[in-house]
Amino acid sequence: MEAVAGGLAVKAYEEGAKLAGCIKSKYDNGNDLKENYDILKSEERKLGARRDDIEAEINRDKRMQATGECQNCIVSVKKIEEQVSKLEEKYNSKGKPSWKKPTTWISGPNLSESMAKKSKEVRLLSKDGIFETVVVAKSVKPVEKMGAPNIEDKQSLQRAFHGTLNYPNRDKIRRIGIWGTVGIGKTAIMQNLNDNEDIAKMFNIIIWVTMSNNPSVQRLQESILGRLNLSVEGTSTIEEAAQRISEELEGKKCLILLDKVGQKIDLH
Repeated sequence: MEAVAGGLAVKAYEEGAKLAGCIKSKYDNGNDLKENYDILKSEERKLGARRDDIEAEINRDKRMQATGECQNCIVSVKKIEEQVSKLEEKYNSKGKPSWKKPTTWISGPNLSESMAKKSKEVRLLSKDGIFETVVVAKSVKPVEKMGAPNIEDKQSLQRAFHGTLNYPNRDKIRRIGIWGTVGIGKTAIMQNLNDNEDIAKMFNIIIWVTMSNNPSVQRLQESILGRLNLSVEGTSTIEEAAQRISEELEGKKCLILLDKVGQKIDLH
């Protein structure tokens, strides 16, 4: 009888040890889940902060644009954030790990493992130098379309437009003036010149500048520099700006259209 009782005691002890081990294992899994969740969120915040800095840099200078590689990386970060969000939803739906919640123990190991893998993926994405080359200068378009109005039914404007088309091909002609009273259609004629495909074929670049009420050489230069995607930094004088524009347009055939010129301005 004593032997039987002893055997039962041993058996009970073994089962108790197994149960205690199981409880400890599940509790450890719960701790691992919480730890992996915290690590994942920390890594995600770091990556997201880097992405935000990059987007701020891109938006800071309108002359620059994100590289294709950078754009792809931003998309990758967004996908990672969506995947982390789904893992976070699963984590929160099960509540914080607790030895009082067996349901958490059952699913905890799988979720914890998924979070650990995702953390590693986020770290690798950060360490790969995904944002090394962030921005490049925007390419300068030969023509920026003005959305020219249709002047086919306006004979006077049509005559002026077609008459002007003959001048750009003449090498000795450097300037063309279109004048008239306010509202007669000078801007419409120039917009049609700007958008005309035959004109575009004659020049490497067409630059449109709308003059201000108080025109100045400096303002004109700033508009041209902006159209050429050049910074005004380092051009403190009119001469320096002129030199920079001249260097950029060297060897290129350029048409500059000045709209709303109401006062005399020295272009020399």
